[in-house]
Amino acid sequence: MGTWLSPEQVSALLDRRPDEALIDIRNRALLAMLCGAALRRAELVSLDCTHLQTLRGRLCITDLEGKGRRVRSMALNPWTAAHLEEWLAAASIRQGPVWRRTYQGHVMEEALSADHVHAIVKAAGARIGVPRLAPHDLRRTAAALSHLGGAKMQGVQAFLGHVNIQTTSRYLSAIDVLADPAGDYIKL
Repeated sequence: MGTWLSPEQVSALLDRRPDEALIDIRNRALLAMLCGAALRRAELVSLDCTHLQTLRGRLCITDLEGKGRRVRSMALNPWTAAHLEEWLAAASIRQGPVWRRTYQGHVMEEALSADHVHAIVKAAGARIGVPRLAPHDLRRTAAALSHLGGAKMQGVQAFLGHVNIQTTSRYLSAIDVLADPAGDYIKL
């Protein structure tokens, strides 16, 4: 079934900590990409600077190859773009892999692996009290929150890059309820 985070849990996941190190900036940006752009882990680690373009004033991911060798493009929401731009500026990344290893405060040329991403997400989940959090749970969260925000099923389908609307429907119908900030429950 997987896990879905509430908007409050996503906010906690992306909270800034005092005296942040470069690795913290990277990890927060990476989490923002998973929560805000609904990328699969393999898509995330294959993201290269050549995939990033500014179109009509918005940062976009273009021509990213995903599952089934399907290519998709998307505009990033402002908060996801801001986290990504902060990481790229802090790490002085202008070409090559977007997500890189760091060592003692230095950015390496080597890209992160899918296993690194899993470890980052798991540690962040433990920090907010969700110990079994996985990268795909953040993809589910992105789908659910966009639907709760008013996106129609076909919009969520395009956002996730699903070919079949039934796949998207399974993502959303598996959620019974999500709590809103007032403590009420919203049915999907």
